[in-house]
Amino acid sequence: MNRASHLSVLIATIVLAVAAAATESASAQTATRTSNERQSASASGGGIATNVIGNGNTINVSSADAAVLSELKSRMREEARLLNELKKAVASIQAMTQAPTTAPAANHALAALQAGDSAPSVALLHDQEANVARQAEQNANSAAADKHKAAELARQQGALAFFTDTEGALKAYQRAAGYEPDDPDTLIFIGDLQDRLGQTQQALTTFDQARALLERKRAASPDNAALLSDLAVAHDRMGVEIQKQGDLDSALAHFRQALAILQKLVQQDPRNQEWQRDLAVTHDSIGAVLQSAGKVADSLAEFRQSMAIIESLARNKPDDVDLQLDLALARSRIGDSLLEQGDLTGALASYRQAVTVTDALDRRGLADPAKPHNSSPRIMTVAEARFSAHQRLGIALESKGDYEGALAEYQTALNIAQAQSQKDPNNVDGQKEILSAHLRHADALIARGDNDAALAELRQALTLGESLSRREPDHRYLQESVALAHVSIAMQLLAQKDAAQAANEARRGIELLTPLAQSAPGNKSWQSDLATGHSLLSAALLVQNDLPGALAESQKSIDIVDVLARDDPSNASLRQTLAEFHIIRASTLMAQKNAAGGASEARKATDAIEPIAKRDPDNAMTQSTLAEAYFLLSKLSATPDEQRDFRNRTIEILTKLKDQGKLMGAFTPMLQTVRADASADSAPLSQSSK
Repeated sequence: MNRASHLSVLIATIVLAVAAAATESASAQTATRTSNERQSASASGGGIATNVIGNGNTINVSSADAAVLSELKSRMREEARLLNELKKAVASIQAMTQAPTTAPAANHALAALQAGDSAPSVALLHDQEANVARQAEQNANSAAADKHKAAELARQQGALAFFTDTEGALKAYQRAAGYEPDDPDTLIFIGDLQDRLGQTQQALTTFDQARALLERKRAASPDNAALLSDLAVAHDRMGVEIQKQGDLDSALAHFRQALAILQKLVQQDPRNQEWQRDLAVTHDSIGAVLQSAGKVADSLAEFRQSMAIIESLARNKPDDVDLQLDLALARSRIGDSLLEQGDLTGALASYRQAVTVTDALDRRGLADPAKPHNSSPRIMTVAEARFSAHQRLGIALESKGDYEGALAEYQTALNIAQAQSQKDPNNVDGQKEILSAHLRHADALIARGDNDAALAELRQALTLGESLSRREPDHRYLQESVALAHVSIAMQLLAQKDAAQAANEARRGIELLTPLAQSAPGNKSWQSDLATGHSLLSAALLVQNDLPGALAESQKSIDIVDVLARDDPSNASLRQTLAEFHIIRASTLMAQKNAAGGASEARKATDAIEPIAKRDPDNAMTQSTLAEAYFLLSKLSATPDEQRDFRNRTIEILTKLKDQGKLMGAFTPMLQTVRADASADSAPLSQSSK
């Protein structure tokens, strides 16, 4: 689901405000109504233009957010391998406690490791590695065995440093590859660490090297299950990196190759938990690609298959922390798809289950990945899973209209991400989480009406996003985040009546989004992002009274999303975005005094949004969009009876939201205006026409 569409309601309120100001000026009202219509003494248009600039967000899960979750989920594959290396590391140090020359340092290292400090262990193993490497150079007869031992010691260091020193861990695994260049597991670890450092293309190259090596080994031993399992991992990892670059079809092809291998392995040995978990990850990976491609129903089916596998495993091992983490992230995934389909209640339930699981693990003291639990830190940490769960719960709460609750969840997520990033500043995954958290935090601040704080948050996000994008130029979802930051900043500038600068920011966003959308036509998220950029530029041009330009940009946005919505009828998010874009176009036509054209667009908006609003009445964002459409029809309908009917519907929706504490400040002036219209409409004709 595309985060950009959360801006659509806000854009519509701004455009609607300007249009209302135009139609409410001096003598303009009679030009857009029938001659027998009673004139209403409504609140002044200037008041609307001044005040109806707020935010009714259609809060969605962005492709950038989903990319963060994909990176967390994909690491599940390496847990067993990492655990194996860590056990070897502990065994190596324990063996050194038996030798008089190394016993003091080894005992100190074990005590420090138990307290969460791996540095003494890494240093001790590094010394041993150096000694063995020298032996390999000095004795040709034992060189092969010595190189293998040196590689083992290097891999053990890499495993110990995995969470606290990503660069150090990468160097250790690269030394191991130097000793044993034909070890595919080592290459996969190197690729994982390159990924964590933001080296997307390097990681893809490394994973492809691992794949080619495994294919050669497989040719000599076609039925070797371990080789097949590693080959599935390599294909999955390649799919993750290719997906970052926006090539969804190629990514999906690699994920499906991994799926075919794993299904065969699981059929051979259904009791192998590692293969079962790998199979669950692969279903999740396929679901994530389908989600980006706008195929929500298909993605939900994949996520549910992943969930079913994990639930079965977790029932047999209820105390397995890693399985609980898998379960939490699977519930987050399902929540994402339910939210896209317009099932806010179901999404909230899934997200709350995820939060319950991860917070319970945190209370058990399992949040620090540096401390061994069951002899192992885990690749997918409790802190990372908590970040994802709290942020997604915030998204759903914001859709529900609980803006303070959403702010609290976003702040929790931001605190988690910042704390983790401080522990390993070179790990860009933590920085990506902070970027995502800043963007979401800004959303909630906008919804609360705190526009200055939101703008400051967005500028932080833009600075961080640009820095990360320069560091990882092949990660195109980072480019998406930078573009959306520009679009969001444009929105805030427009709310502050700086239309010229808003137009400039919108154009910057469009400039970044256009090549993304053109490079990957199947990526529906990027297409929708581009449409939102055009709609924002339309709003800015309208404020500058460039009505032809505003209409042209609004039509571009409609043309894009109309195709997307037809391609995926189950995607309620896209239909709501389409409704908002029709509202924007209707408002622009209203500003041009084209009542018939504006009414036609407003009715298209109601046709798109009414079924969604009826199905999910608790979604404050959807109800707000419906109220906007009705408000326009109360101004543009051809007969007084229709105007009165739509006015009453607008009042009913907005009053209910107000009574529930869900009405954003942006809509308060609209409610005041429509109530004044209704009051004037009920006054004697002689008074209302004065």
